[in-house]
Amino acid sequence: MSGNGDELRVGVMGLGWAGQRHLEAYEALPGARVVALAGLEEPARQELAARFGVERDVARWEDLLAFDDLDAVSIAVPTFLHAPIAIAALERGLHVLCEKPIARNAGEADAMVAAARAADRVLDIAFNHRQRGDIQALKAAIDAGRVGRPYYAKAWWLRRTGIPTLGSWFTQSDLAGGGPLVDIGIHVLDYSLFLLGNPEVRAVSASTYDLLATAGFGSSPDSNKTGATDAKKFDVEDLASVFMRLADGGTLLVEAIGHRHVADALERL
Repeated sequence: MSGNGDELRVGVMGLGWAGQRHLEAYEALPGARVVALAGLEEPARQELAARFGVERDVARWEDLLAFDDLDAVSIAVPTFLHAPIAIAALERGLHVLCEKPIARNAGEADAMVAAARAADRVLDIAFNHRQRGDIQALKAAIDAGRVGRPYYAKAWWLRRTGIPTLGSWFTQSDLAGGGPLVDIGIHVLDYSLFLLGNPEVRAVSASTYDLLATAGFGSSPDSNKTGATDAKKFDVEDLASVFMRLADGGTLLVEAIGHRHVADALERL
């Protein structure tokens, strides 16, 4: 490490909800210290830097990566920036913790993994839900044989508070990579496969829908968007249903529901 002794010196990129969770986690982690923060919103950046005692704050992620005393970075920015930032950080010899989803598509994800292997550095994705107490307890019960061999599993996630900011980067496929399937459904997929022992997936089929969100329904009460949204600004799904056949003969179904209106409609069927 380039820090003092065994201290891990970290840079955090992103000032939103995810970035703040990273800052809190590092503050509570012995042996780790955030020494640099990057984000475009200057008042928020300066407030967070003061609150968490961060020595340096810069607007551009490129400027953060220019610091020569970092060991690792956390990437908590919009999805379209994950690959370029992660690859640049890995090429500088830094370890990377990146928010989910790993990238917008498989090509970007493969490039990130290749960069990590070439640099011999850690690339980890923030799949924190597999660490939840209930998931860990269920995993222990399955591994102990208390529930037999799971051969049919169904897991789902409903975003009850609604779609965050209709019309923002979050609801544009070229920036976000997808809707609730890659935002919250990816957590469901991760902990489901974890519970099942990470079996090989032999076949996948899926259906996605966007009928309600493109009509303007489902915006979060905390969003600054109200009423009908411009459909051009919403080209991701608001509902996804995925069916997977597993190599061990099992079946896994994953549903990702973008907002309460979709769930209400499903319950009325």
